[in-house]
Amino acid sequence: MTRTIDLAGRVALVTGGTRGVGAGITRALLAAGAQVVACARRPPDGPLTEAGRTARFLPADLRDPEAVAGLLQRVRDDYGRLDTLVNNAGGTPYGDLAEGGARRAARIVELNLLVPLTVSLAAYPLLRGCPGGAAVVMVGSVSGSRPSPGSAAYGAAKAGLENLARSLAVEWAPEVRVNTVVLGMVRTERSEVHYGTAEQLAAVGRTVPLRRLAEPGEAGDACVYLASDLAGYISGASLAVHGGGERPAFLAAAHPQPRIAPDTPASPEPQAAPGAASPPGPLVVPDIPARPELWPVLDTAAPSEPQAGPDTPARRTPQAAPDTAAPPEPRVAPAPLARREPQAPPAPPTRPSAERGRPRPEGER
Repeated sequence: MTRTIDLAGRVALVTGGTRGVGAGITRALLAAGAQVVACARRPPDGPLTEAGRTARFLPADLRDPEAVAGLLQRVRDDYGRLDTLVNNAGGTPYGDLAEGGARRAARIVELNLLVPLTVSLAAYPLLRGCPGGAAVVMVGSVSGSRPSPGSAAYGAAKAGLENLARSLAVEWAPEVRVNTVVLGMVRTERSEVHYGTAEQLAAVGRTVPLRRLAEPGEAGDACVYLASDLAGYISGASLAVHGGGERPAFLAAAHPQPRIAPDTPASPEPQAAPGAASPPGPLVVPDIPARPELWPVLDTAAPSEPQAGPDTPARRTPQAAPDTAAPPEPRVAPAPLARREPQAPPAPPTRPSAERGRPRPEGER
């Protein structure tokens, strides 16, 4: 059975939905049949269209709670419902936390954590009254789950956003599902600003297991899925869209040359050792130099029984007892005999069994 995603008749609001990842999300929702409202401080460079549909742009400064309330009121008045909210607005300039100072860090946290919280609260009355249930998608980042030097405040805000989504998934269930799309590196119109030239961008892409950066539309596809009925039982989840993540740096440090096969043919070298002439030699010879204490044993065993051959010198050592030569383990006999000599005192065997019940003087112990 083939199942397709059809969001026809549904209304979606995408914050920061006019450029970059946001534009990719807007177009993906349009392609799925939804009516899309994209809000941002600045209008897009041109109409956002896909599959014969065009997104509606509404300007709003999401840092202003009154502007957010006005935005949601307009959605209520014009559409009467809201099925999907995608909290995509966010971002950060690059810079060390200490150099930027507390005020800049506070603004970064405000944009990436407090703004999604404010918009979600303003949209909640519309979302919970939506027939069939509604969905909120937080656009997170891998920066929220790993160290983010140069964007520390941003990483902290994204970590908080993911936790906020899990908490709202519990508080707002079952009417509203809340999930997070955790993005890795995405190719946008500003990628060269962050990563450098086209060659440098390609080099960055090769660090990803899938050998490339994500496209904005692929982030949009993940949002469409979480907004659809196919994800009807998914809430409080984090969907990673990062191409497999990042290869740990310690692996490159520990193995600077991953292909070490050309260096391993040195293994046949032990076969040239003097004692490696026989077929099992390659397995035994490497151990003998590491255990020189065995050499005296081999040297003394050979002259004592030169005619016995190399396999039997150890078995000839207990030949003082002819009766024990036949059993398969004759070497065990000498050791027990030496141990039994001090354990055979004459007194205990001569005692009658009746004396076991009487108290023993100290001298008899």
